[in-house]
Amino acid sequence: VGQGVPALVERLMSYIDTFKALQR
Repeated sequence: VGQGVPALVERLMSYIDTFKALQR
């Protein structure tokens, strides 16, 4: 249980990073 959590968090962080880059 929790095998897909790290991947989800990593994807979320990457998505946020991209969003911040676009917002800049």
